[in-house]
Amino acid sequence: MRLSTGKECISMKTGAITAIVIWSVAAVGLIVLLIVGSTMNPRDFSVKRDIHEVYSVEEDGTVFDSIQISWFAGHVSVTPSQDNLFHLKQTSYYDVDPLVLDMSEGKLTITQKRNYSFIFFGFGSRPSNLELSVPEKQYDNLVL
Repeated sequence: MRLSTGKECISMKTGAITAIVIWSVAAVGLIVLLIVGSTMNPRDFSVKRDIHEVYSVEEDGTVFDSIQISWFAGHVSVTPSQDNLFHLKQTSYYDVDPLVLDMSEGKLTITQKRNYSFIFFGFGSRPSNLELSVPEKQYDNLVL
């Protein structure tokens, strides 16, 4: 009968601890998936949705000289408008919070609210699209 040495015992303990840690992380991950899956609506898992309007506004376009857009998830399009109004529309395939619009000191600030959700096996932001039409004067001076 052969007795194990100290190095072999440490190696077996390290392997056992590693296995426990890996299985614990896997168990916690599965529990999180089950909790998120049970609290979400089944329609949140569907791939194909209809796009809908989240926010829309038309205002006098001569009250601002500059535009600041903070948009991190989705598409942004800026086009010239034929009238002196600015037209803004936010659309999305998802249920997202409306954008934040601020006009102060001659500056138009448009900020997208962060809308986190469970996406596949992680978390991410739900995208929305911004369509902005500004008067020709502001469009010609727009710096991208």
